[in-house]
Amino acid sequence: VDARTHTESTPLVEAAWRGHLGCVEALVAAGANVDLGCLDGSTALHSAARNGHLRVVQYLVTVGAALELPTRGGGTPLHWAASAGQLEVAECLIAAGCNVQAANAKGKTAADVAEARRFLDVAGLLRLTMRRARDG
Repeated sequence: VDARTHTESTPLVEAAWRGHLGCVEALVAAGANVDLGCLDGSTALHSAARNGHLRVVQYLVTVGAALELPTRGGGTPLHWAASAGQLEVAECLIAAGCNVQAANAKGKTAADVAEARRFLDVAGLLRLTMRRARDG
């Protein structure tokens, strides 16, 4: 169930990338490792987050997918959601308890990534969440 492609991708990562919730559920039920990463370190949660597949993200969070696993570039699933302007996914990951202050290998937070790509709604949400965490 965790067979690998030449890029070390798995059936679960591919199903999550495409937003196929039923396939994701079936693979997890069959014992797929939800945190198994590709060559770049991305997991099923990274893939679903980037592509805005909210129901897949919610399911993966529910079954215990790691929120903070970084890719080789240090990007968390929240970074990937922010880089693609996925506001609802960012809200879901924040509600699940991800670290909004985590920095990637370039020292950039998910808010920085969202701002650089002009996803100002996502950046605003992340900055507000960071302020609230800092101020208590």
